[in-house]
Amino acid sequence: MTPPELAELVQSGELIRERSFAGLDLAGVDVSGGIFEQVDFSGADLTGSRWREAIVVNCRFDRARLGGADLSKLSLARCQAPGADFGATRMVLARCAETNFSGASFAGADLTTATFATCALDRLRLTGATAYRAVFASCTTPGLDLTDANLEGAALLEADLRTSHLTNARFLRTTLNKANLAGRDLRGLVLRACMLNEANLAGCDLSGATLAQCMLLDADLSSAKLEGATLTRALLKGAKLRGAILVGADLTQAILIGADLTRANLDGARLYQATATGLIAPESRFTRADLTYVDLSHALLDRANFAGATLTSANLHAIKDERAIIPDRSAAKGTDPERLLAETWHAR
Repeated sequence: MTPPELAELVQSGELIRERSFAGLDLAGVDVSGGIFEQVDFSGADLTGSRWREAIVVNCRFDRARLGGADLSKLSLARCQAPGADFGATRMVLARCAETNFSGASFAGADLTTATFATCALDRLRLTGATAYRAVFASCTTPGLDLTDANLEGAALLEADLRTSHLTNARFLRTTLNKANLAGRDLRGLVLRACMLNEANLAGCDLSGATLAQCMLLDADLSSAKLEGATLTRALLKGAKLRGAILVGADLTQAILIGADLTRANLDGARLYQATATGLIAPESRFTRADLTYVDLSHALLDRANFAGATLTSANLHAIKDERAIIPDRSAAKGTDPERLLAETWHAR
């Protein structure tokens, strides 16, 4: 079948069902608005083709070539496309569900506002792709290659990124909730204003990384290396930072309410105006740290070390500091009796 013949079938409104175009040269074909079900395009040449607003269900695109195709507003469901080439395609507002893209390539593709739900993205190449505000939900992602990809405003929900390639990927306002990056070397990674709520970053090396204004609610950063990292205005409420290394880190105006920094090392860290009420930090090191205007109300600081720390106007209201080393707290604010009375009136 030639491209004009296939285009004519689509234009006539015929449902294309249970047919095979495997291995055919269909370059440049326009099947916009077509409906395809159980059609085999395996190995077909579909370069430069147009699929705008087409509906494709239970079809095969194994190793098909779709380079430069226009797939805008395409609906793709329960399809097979392992090893297919989608390089430089346009997939604006495309919707893909329960589709196998294992080993496929979207290098240089435009995936702006596209959605991938419950898809297999194993070893998928998104190198140089634009995924602005794209959504990847409940997809399998081992070996996903995001090298040079633009992920501004994108969402990778519950993604396992432990073996993904992130070199020069652009993360800005990216949602990575419940992402798994445990144990990775992420030195110097830039994540600005990203959402990493409940993300697993345990054991990661984030030395020199930028996580400014990131949301890390209940994130696991246990034993992570954050030496020299930038966490200004980061939201770390309930985050797990047990044994983390934050030497020289910048946590200016960060929110650490209820965070667990047990045995963490914050030597020389900057916590200027940080909010750390209810902080759990027994046996932690705050040596030489700048704690100016920090709020440590109700913090658990037993056996913590504050030698050489700057505590100017720091709020130490109702802290627990058994056997803590705090050589000079003269510039800090101690427990406010009236506030404590108001906080504990119900217990009397």
